[in-house]
Amino acid sequence: MLLFRIIHIQKTKDHPQQMIFSMYLVLRQESLNIEQLKLRDIKRKLREPCLIMANATQLINFNYQIINLSGKRFSGLSNNLCNSNSLLSLRLVKL
Repeated sequence: MLLFRIIHIQKTKDHPQQMIFSMYLVLRQESLNIEQLKLRDIKRKLREPCLIMANATQLINFNYQIINLSGKRFSGLSNNLCNSNSLLSLRLVKL
C-alpha cells in the first residue's frame, strides 16, 4: 500500500518540493499507524495480566506440570498465585 501511494505521488506532475513533502506525509502516516498498532497490542496485554496463568492452567490440563526453579512440583495453582510475583520463578516442563 505504501509503495502504491509513492508511485501515485511520483506520477503526478507536482512540483518536486510538493512531491517530497507528500512522500514525507505518507511515510509519517504509515509510521504512526505502525506505532498505534504496537501501542494497542501493549494495552491489550496490560489489560490481561493473568493471560500467562490461564495458558499455564490449560497446559496443566494437557499433562503438563509446573515446576519451579528449585524442582518442587505443584499439583495445582490457586487464584491468588496469579497476582503474586512467584509467577516469575515458574517454568513449564513437559513430562
